[in-house]
Amino acid sequence: MSLLLSLILALKLLDNYCHTSYPRLAFYPPPLTNEYLDRIKEGAVVADVGCGIGYLTYILSGKVGDTGKVYAVDINESVLHFVDVVKKKEGLKNITTIKSKPDDICLPPNSCDQIWLVGTIHILDSKINYSFINSCYSALKKNGFLIVVEWRLSSIIEPTMEIARKIGFRRIEKETEFDPLGRETDRYVEIYQKK
Repeated sequence: MSLLLSLILALKLLDNYCHTSYPRLAFYPPPLTNEYLDRIKEGAVVADVGCGIGYLTYILSGKVGDTGKVYAVDINESVLHFVDVVKKKEGLKNITTIKSKPDDICLPPNSCDQIWLVGTIHILDSKINYSFINSCYSALKKNGFLIVVEWRLSSIIEPTMEIARKIGFRRIEKETEFDPLGRETDRYVEIYQKK
């Protein structure tokens, strides 16, 4: 399948999701994830770090409204280009794409009310996780929230989140999802706040 045809098909699928529903959130641990989405006020500044093709970015765009801002952050220029195409097609003027570095999310200091890391921590290189988490801390406003959503276990997650606590984040909530038989799964959300 050509890249153009793939892009057209993906845009068609995304047409159904912009502003009106929470796509793929069935893969994210509820209800804490939805609770923090619902806390987003119109006019807020939020970031989707490791945004991929923007599933969460488009949801955040609808939440912050015309007076807010969403930073769609990724190290992959191709996915950022995809987000730019959808942004233009849908008239989403509140989304700004940012090409980050592996160790720096490249956002202005004290600019964000919330930073979302969905399926991002487990792919970090342990050599750069301090710099990466520190750049998240720098980009958050005082009392801003870092929302970490993961659905696969990785040996990098707990050491990275320990770094977050040492940098100055305070973990305020954690929720693990359970399967229908009541067994704990490896899908969870952790909420950190900048002190």
